[in-house]
Amino acid sequence: MARTLTEEQIAAKRKELIQVAVRILEEEGFQALTLRRLATEAGISRTTPYLYFEDKADLLQKICVETYRYLYDQCKAAMDQESEILDKLTVMGRTYMKFGEEKPTLYRLSFAPENPKDYVAPEVLEAAERFRMMAYQPMEEAFNQGLFLIPPERLNPVLWVCMHGLLSMRWAGHLSEEGAYDRVKEDMENILAIGFLNKDALPPKEA
Repeated sequence: MARTLTEEQIAAKRKELIQVAVRILEEEGFQALTLRRLATEAGISRTTPYLYFEDKADLLQKICVETYRYLYDQCKAAMDQESEILDKLTVMGRTYMKFGEEKPTLYRLSFAPENPKDYVAPEVLEAAERFRMMAYQPMEEAFNQGLFLIPPERLNPVLWVCMHGLLSMRWAGHLSEEGAYDRVKEDMENILAIGFLNKDALPPKEA
């Protein structure tokens, strides 16, 4: 008789399979990932993945959930190291960019899907909203303190578009000249700050 797994065991095995799937995605891309390939790489029967995922689409959605959770943890850990609100937002943006630079496949899957109108599972929306609110709340606090000239509901999408655009240029090879990407990233950060930071409300810099 087959052994009945507990919810904890199912969750642990699903997470283990997701890690294998992520490795396939990062090394070989979307086309290489199938449930059959996942089974082979995980050393299990061809039918076992279907106990944990309905199909490839379901697997990709669960990878999105884990990606949002991972990025949330990374950004929160970076922000917790800072005491000033502007420093928190700065390190969060840099952590987000670093993720896009180092894990472009997972970034595209979560933030730039090929078919954005496809069905998105509620758990993905929940994880994405949790991540979005982590950025929104300190931006709202900065705006309420008079540090930002633009409210977060308008500023947040502008910043996201700029960061996403820069990453897309990098992936397309348009900033391949040595040092070009880093220069543009630094200039973009400085230029954007001119537009939304209230210079009169900023604390004076230490000598």
